[in-house]
Amino acid sequence: MKSKTTKRHDRRRKLATALISGAMGAVAAQPAFAQDVQQISDERVAFDIAAQPLSSALSDYARQAGVNALYYSERLHGLSAPAVEGDLTRQDALDRLLLGSGYGGRINGANLILVQDASRPQRDSAATNGAETANEEGATASDDQEEIVVTGTRIRGAAPAGSHVITLDREDIDQTGRSTVQEVLQTLPQNFGGSQNEATQEGTQNARSNFTYGSTVDLRGLGADATLTLVDGHRLAPAGVGGYIDISTIPLSAVERVEVLADGASAAYGADAVAGVVNLILRDDFEGAETGLRFGVTSQGGASERSFSQLLGTSWRTGHIMGAYEFRERDELNMLDRPFLASANFTDRGGTDFRGTRSNPGNIIRIGTTTVSLPIP
Repeated sequence: MKSKTTKRHDRRRKLATALISGAMGAVAAQPAFAQDVQQISDERVAFDIAAQPLSSALSDYARQAGVNALYYSERLHGLSAPAVEGDLTRQDALDRLLLGSGYGGRINGANLILVQDASRPQRDSAATNGAETANEEGATASDDQEEIVVTGTRIRGAAPAGSHVITLDREDIDQTGRSTVQEVLQTLPQNFGGSQNEATQEGTQNARSNFTYGSTVDLRGLGADATLTLVDGHRLAPAGVGGYIDISTIPLSAVERVEVLADGASAAYGADAVAGVVNLILRDDFEGAETGLRFGVTSQGGASERSFSQLLGTSWRTGHIMGAYEFRERDELNMLDRPFLASANFTDRGGTDFRGTRSNPGNIIRIGTTTVSLPIP
């Protein structure tokens, strides 16, 4: 029978033998593990990864390569990866996937480790990420944004929504056969012809305040002060009683085109544009000389018209100048020149006899057997 001391020594000997055997097994296994890792790295795998965002492409890579991918997906936002197809080693496929992204990767055992590429500054990658992120956010915002209807704007050349701008260019102006700006605008049905102009200088309330014999634009008949008249987009000073703009001072030969907004535009231009806006665009880019002569007469005679215009323009390296002169003269139309107005007796046409016995100066009338009317000299 063995003593207790001998048994204790036997147990220690067995334990040491087990530890030595375990250490030898670990040492022997280390070269085998390294050999397995090397075999995994050199093994070719059939990859089929489509072109897509880099974060999702790395997920497909990890699934097909059989490795664990370790990276921050937020840092890859906005980066794209090319398509990778074919039988490749895991490292070759990873290098192709990360080409041009600013990142590098390596396979460490069964793990994929992603690191910042030292050859490319991080700010470049950040700038690229920021730009692409802004583009993606802009595209998302454009898809989600709602329609905005602009009912008033101060942007030059932009009309409020729902408004129709009537434009008369130089060819349209010449085809009207008119000789003044007022006559050209009178061809528009939206312009009321009863306001201040040369045809209403007598017998109307507007004429009594038209001391300067000017002409104006009155859209919708709301009054000349409710129509804003501009020249090249700029306001003009009023020329008569009532605050209207005298367009007869603008030579027609100097006008390139006329833009008429025949709807209320007070939201954009103020209270003086309740009826609309008329913008006269001048020929400020004209170069050379243009002379115009015009003679006109009515079909039944009378009211003959003569006009002359001269337009000069030139430009140089730092500026441009244009000058226009226009002269116009028209004869009166006598009522006696029209048979239907020569007499106040309209009974032959089914009307009333408006003739009277009163006159100025007065007459001396003697009533008796024979009525005698003697004019006062």
